Amino acid sequence: MDEAHESSKTFEPLRKPNPTERRLSARHAYRYYNNLVVAGIYKFPASTNPLKTTPSALCKLVQPSLEQCVRTHPFLSVVIRDATTKNETYSTSRQLDLQDHFHIIDSKAIPQLPELRNEEFTIKCLIEYILNDSELTFFDNADKIPPWRVDVFPLGPQAGQPRLLVSFTYSHSHADGMSGPAFHKTLLQSMNRMLRVSPEESSTILSTTKAHLPGLPQMPVSLSYLLAPALGHYLPEFVRRWFGFKGSVSGADDDTWTGSQTFVGNDGGPIKTVVEVLSIDHETISAVLNTCRKHDTKLTSVLNEVIAHSLARQHAIGIQALSRKLNFVSSTPNNLRKVVGRSNDVIGVFASTAYTIHVVHTSTDSESDITLDNEFWTRASQASKSFAVASSTLQDQPIGLLRFISDINGWMKGHIDHKRDASWELSNLMSFDGGSGDDEITVEKMYFCQPADAAGMPLTFNVISVQGGDLVICVGWQPSALGICTREEAEDFERKFVKDLTADMRKYFEKIAQS
Repeated sequence: MDEAHESSKTFEPLRKPNPTERRLSARHAYRYYNNLVVAGIYKFPASTNPLKTTPSALCKLVQPSLEQCVRTHPFLSVVIRDATTKNETYSTSRQLDLQDHFHIIDSKAIPQLPELRNEEFTIKCLIEYILNDSELTFFDNADKIPPWRVDVFPLGPQAGQPRLLVSFTYSHSHADGMSGPAFHKTLLQSMNRMLRVSPEESSTILSTTKAHLPGLPQMPVSLSYLLAPALGHYLPEFVRRWFGFKGSVSGADDDTWTGSQTFVGNDGGPIKTVVEVLSIDHETISAVLNTCRKHDTKLTSVLNEVIAHSLARQHAIGIQALSRKLNFVSSTPNNLRKVVGRSNDVIGVFASTAYTIHVVHTSTDSESDITLDNEFWTRASQASKSFAVASSTLQDQPIGLLRFISDINGWMKGHIDHKRDASWELSNLMSFDGGSGDDEITVEKMYFCQPADAAGMPLTFNVISVQGGDLVICVGWQPSALGICTREEAEDFERKFVKDLTADMRKYFEKIAQS
């Protein structure tokens, strides 16, 4: 049987990707961006039959539960045929082998793990390992196998309750950040059902059915929004200011800190991602939320202000500000599901982005006292209102401009060796309901991290929490992307830089909590 005939039997075309999805698939196919990770610590009830709570038994509980996830979310059975061509198509894979999508992490495969210091360090190593696992370069076979995988790693028991780290790793071409919690919600429900019944031996091969593939419609773009970036790029600065035109969609200018120019390695392989993790305890974050409400603002906007002020306190950034008035531009994804009548339980790509310019006093003295003035809260409140507007309409969204680009693949390649669009991306997946029953599996902590983006921002701040639990921020970046040292010393120097940065962010959270 020839390959074309075999493909027609195995894969059924669904629809063409929209411009946003094409951008994301091109970025992944060209290896400028790898895979997202949304992981949770799953805690099993102490009353569970001991035979079901050995590490191997717990891991086996996850795999059959994936069947319900595939049945619930159509994107999990979808491949991309003819990626980066004019014929690019989402197609259903009529058969799915769950063994392709399930992996138990072997601690011996991670060199850092023999030097274990604590669980948080272990999980940071695991996240970094998953983000850089060469076997998870999904676009090597995304035309045949849907690009996602679940990784599990047994953690030590706590109060007699067995625990697993369960990671959902997936391509952004198929799902945005909010899709991660949607997947874990379905998986958690399925695992709790499986826990109460005797497992039956079943095939890992699933037959799938053609289903409607959710996505964003074409977005309306006004003539003024379409022309403003182009006019802003060519007009003199005083004319731009007079008419309120920006020199770019993001608003970044020559004084915006954006790290190094974009770059890729010489080997053509996937780019490396380095990770730092910051956890804020529930008591502190609850106090922070109370303070936010008093100032008529939301946590996401306050997080952006905290990042801007913390960056400004770092010596390597402050030195750059001595010769010019430095500013920052943040990129914040906004969830458009509600606008198109979809719930947050739906997996797909429904995110656009909103940009905010941050002008703060820069200082080379990171030991100075943390202060919060009225301007801090005014900017956060104004940004919250802007985010609310941006999340309530399809009109004049930045991703709406993509439909005017005739060659998205060429446009994506053109992003390398150029100034970056913004200083960082902050993506907040909000709070996950991990359950609370004594006799059921619960999720006690969540982690979310994007891979480094060779064609995008130098830093990503990825935020998620569990109801009643800690808030976790995973900071990710590409070594040398920060532009603060030579490439030879980049990784070690930047790790210390980001560790100092997150330490200052913690100080800001503690200050806000005390306000």
